[in-house]
Amino acid sequence: MNPRAARLTSNDAAAVAVIAVSGDEVEPLIRQHWRSASGRERLPESVICFGSWHSKQGEEVAAGEDVVVCRISARHYEIHCHGGRAASEKILQDLRLAGCSTVSASVVELAYELSPLEQQAVEDLTYANTINAVRVLLNQSNGALTDEIRSICDCAALGESALVELKVEHLLYVGEIGLRLLRPPQIAIVGLPNAGKSSLLNRLLGYDRAIVHETPGTTRDLISESVSIAGWPMNILDSAGLRTTKDEVELEGMNRAFALMQQAECVLLLVDQTQHWNDWHQKILEEHGEKLLVVLSKSDLPPNNLKIPTLQRCPQISAKTGEGIEQLMTTLVEFFGYDRLQIDGPVPFRASHIAWLVKARSEIDVPEKLLQTLSSFLAGDELTV
Repeated sequence: MNPRAARLTSNDAAAVAVIAVSGDEVEPLIRQHWRSASGRERLPESVICFGSWHSKQGEEVAAGEDVVVCRISARHYEIHCHGGRAASEKILQDLRLAGCSTVSASVVELAYELSPLEQQAVEDLTYANTINAVRVLLNQSNGALTDEIRSICDCAALGESALVELKVEHLLYVGEIGLRLLRPPQIAIVGLPNAGKSSLLNRLLGYDRAIVHETPGTTRDLISESVSIAGWPMNILDSAGLRTTKDEVELEGMNRAFALMQQAECVLLLVDQTQHWNDWHQKILEEHGEKLLVVLSKSDLPPNNLKIPTLQRCPQISAKTGEGIEQLMTTLVEFFGYDRLQIDGPVPFRASHIAWLVKARSEIDVPEKLLQTLSSFLAGDELTV
């Protein structure tokens, strides 16, 4: 196989960039540019070797830049360099000039001989931006989902339909959560003016993203931010306060808030515990009860005799002092089912995976069709419902 190279890590700036190089006669090609710090003549397998990368003119990628090379197997190597785009682009350019073709992450399985499902996980890893999303996808790239589908095939071949059904149902269950790894759920923070919505957004983000002021109607448009909560991806949206007003701009902000509630997976109704439950609160409760999370704000102030017509337990928080924020984060993790996801277990993570599993569930009593469907799934074929 002709030498191929691919940047495995994201093109965004990071601490380290990883370039995979595979094919025949790869080491002599790398040797044209890489100099071992210890004078090592050969690259032993699975040994991290330090050195520096030089262009044909003898220039280093960057002043004082160290490059690490690791031989993964007889024909597979990894080059670890500075995470800035310039460093990795220079190395890829030198590899191209030396006769190596460069490929995208979408065909990186050619370099690592991954199964199609493992390759899909590697592909999606470049877009994961929270630690637990990375951990789940990394385990899928190491074969967790592939191995489970093969196990289901073995059970189907042995006629163990009950076990097949159990395994497929479990994958469908965790798959609904797995889809959120790259498409984070939306949380709409809603409530009356001055309930503390923007203060809560800022507290969850860890910096002042939204303007906070005691004047009602300060927030008039939607503010959307991505956040990692306990290592899991979520999108949080702050919205205009709900109240009776004639201000056209504020009314438009409220209309957008109601539209947001329809789209969001979670409606976080923030209720100032120093005030009363009113018609706006009741309207939201009645329209979004199934996906509603009522949170009591301003727990640092003396409470009013607030009566909430819901049986759910309402977390109490203070965005000012941080009281209750950790518990709220835990509640959000549980709300989206992330706590039920086994990080090192098999997790479907694409819509096509769910489609194949739904098809497989309908064919459990027809082993021949079931095995054919699972084989297509393993092959990475696309299927939509």
